[in-house]
Amino acid sequence: MKGRDFAAAVERHRRDRGLTVGDVAVRTNLSRSYLSKLLHGHRKLSPDLVRLIDAAVQADGELLQFVDGPGTADSCPRPMQLPPAPTLWVGRTAEFHALDTALVQHDPAGDSATIVVIEGGPWVGKTALALRWAARVQARFPGGCLFANLEGCSDGSSSSTVLDGFLRALGATPEVLAGSLAERAAWYRSMLAQQPTLVILDGVTDYGQVRDLLPGPGSVAVVTSRVHQAALLLHTGGLLADLNPLGRDDALMLLRRRLGDARVAVDPRAADTVVDRCAGLPAALLLAAEFLEQQHLTMAALADELGGQAMSVLVSPDPTLNVQRAVGGAYQGLTPVAQRVFRLLAVSPALHADVRATAALAGLDLVETQSALTALRQTHLIEEAEADRLRLNAVIRAYGRHRSAVEDSPGDVEVAHGRLLRWYAETARAASNALAPGWTSTPRSPTAGVAIDFDYDRALAWCGAEVPTVVHIIRQYGNADEAVFDLIAALSPYFYLAGARESWLIVASEGLAAARDAGSRRGIAACSHSFGWVLHELGRTEDALRHLSTAAEHQSALSDYRGLAWTTLRQAACYETDGRFADARRAFQRADELFVEHQFELGVIVVRSLLSVVLQQLGVSEVAGATAEDALARAQRFGSSSVTAFVQHRRGLVLQFQQRHRAALGAFDAALALRGNENERLAQAETLAARADSLAALREDTAAVESYEQAARILAGLGDPRAAEARVHATTLAARLRPVQ
Repeated sequence: MKGRDFAAAVERHRRDRGLTVGDVAVRTNLSRSYLSKLLHGHRKLSPDLVRLIDAAVQADGELLQFVDGPGTADSCPRPMQLPPAPTLWVGRTAEFHALDTALVQHDPAGDSATIVVIEGGPWVGKTALALRWAARVQARFPGGCLFANLEGCSDGSSSSTVLDGFLRALGATPEVLAGSLAERAAWYRSMLAQQPTLVILDGVTDYGQVRDLLPGPGSVAVVTSRVHQAALLLHTGGLLADLNPLGRDDALMLLRRRLGDARVAVDPRAADTVVDRCAGLPAALLLAAEFLEQQHLTMAALADELGGQAMSVLVSPDPTLNVQRAVGGAYQGLTPVAQRVFRLLAVSPALHADVRATAALAGLDLVETQSALTALRQTHLIEEAEADRLRLNAVIRAYGRHRSAVEDSPGDVEVAHGRLLRWYAETARAASNALAPGWTSTPRSPTAGVAIDFDYDRALAWCGAEVPTVVHIIRQYGNADEAVFDLIAALSPYFYLAGARESWLIVASEGLAAARDAGSRRGIAACSHSFGWVLHELGRTEDALRHLSTAAEHQSALSDYRGLAWTTLRQAACYETDGRFADARRAFQRADELFVEHQFELGVIVVRSLLSVVLQQLGVSEVAGATAEDALARAQRFGSSSVTAFVQHRRGLVLQFQQRHRAALGAFDAALALRGNENERLAQAETLAARADSLAALREDTAAVESYEQAARILAGLGDPRAAEARVHATTLAARLRPVQ
């Protein structure tokens, strides 16, 4: 009787909705023959089947009266499988907002599920974010919450087991569980379509692993993964949330909440170091805090431990909280080539690297290197830094060093380091020759296939981006390879043109200390010259002359006449600064002789341009003018815009001293027209200030004020004390322009 009543009720609702039996079959994912057997009483009505048919014909629960016992609408299970969310929590405001936005835009009655994929490296907090957010919104899902940890489940049978667990939690009958995988997956989606459910799939490896676990229309799935899920995002149109480590403020807040404010506040510098060495990873920070308490350490002692024995600190009795397990899974999934590239990057003397530097380090071609780096990016073992550089965070680097110690011989690592250092040295020489053609002898090709084709702008950009890496190389490897000293010497033109005096001072001083430790005469000569040059630029003339004298002594002993000529030129510039014009003239002329003798045209141009101003100071105006014009003619034939700009600036100074201010303005404007690169700001400021002097002399005060102010802004941005002088000149002239009251 109940069967006939059920069939009649289905028929009535079907006709009212204008549906055919075929339409109902499609909506329920049942075959027409199986549906017919149900309606004619030849198959048992289960609660799940009745719910499917009720939803298909929009009976609003009326059909559920025809089944008894568990599985009716009132007794349908509402699974709540979420593990406990972490109680200690900071930050992630933007990530929560993105997830909330996805939920707000979700339409339970829509034709597709909402899929969110949270990606990130080991220990960045993907699972914690998913659980914390799910705990906040679970009440919005009448079907409850399903959770599965899929880490290590790489085959179809494991996914099938998870699916069966979900079905049982949803109250599926043995009859449903006995169906094929496709049938069970269809039942699963149908059940979730009736009761919108939140599904958390944690630790996913690939799309195939979760294809049958993704819900149908009406529900929401949050997937977490250490691997980029391109296929999953493509097939589902899901939202990608790329999770980064905690920022410094949030990381320190996490330490304070775990250890108390006092322990962090007592040594803030050490706390910053702990954050750096834990790479802002929440799990690493909490493990480090636990280690501090167990070992009764100070914050400074913890920072030291993380710097030396990070692998022993970042472990826990809980096997899931172990750095080797956290990073090792991703590492083991790499190809042997990608594993080797990863290990070499971890022990590289450079903190950052691009694809070409990595190719040199590993001795691979660019195609092989790019393939390995792509694999590292997709597994989040490497991340993008500034200016297209790549880096490993401190925790992953610690694991990589451990793997290298186990798998690589010291000899192989040393050879790799040598390749990288030579690449940097030769690439820096090529960049310097693009900035100042002929500055160094023609560099060898760094490594076949990975040399950079520089023009002026690209050379400036490369040098600027690589300075932090160069500093780290010097500190890590400075006294172990002569190529480091070639690298330091090659960068001097960049430092001068860019006005990067602070970085220049660090590189030169650290390089000189390394050269002395190594007992390298060539290194001492190169670094003493660079150190003396930057000290002169900083106004420390006496110290500059002392270092330049040391450089000249070693260059003479090495028969490095090109280097000696440049050092002699720098000594002459120091004499000029001190007003010792006769000494400056003699030194410039000695440098000129060396440059001519060794046929170094760039040196001849620079020294004669500098000499012209000294000759003018000595009152030899005619000779000074002729020397400046000779330098300009040579520069124009030489064909370098930066060299021509330098010569035009010095020529303008000669004309200025001769009171030929209108002609001087032409020279200064010509120099400015050639100094358009962002990295030449100091040179621009110096020319603007000199130009303003001539404008003021011509009583063109409005233009002079504008030029002084432009110079002051640039100098202030560079931290140059001459900014104050330029502002004073601008203020004085501006006052002269105001009418008397």
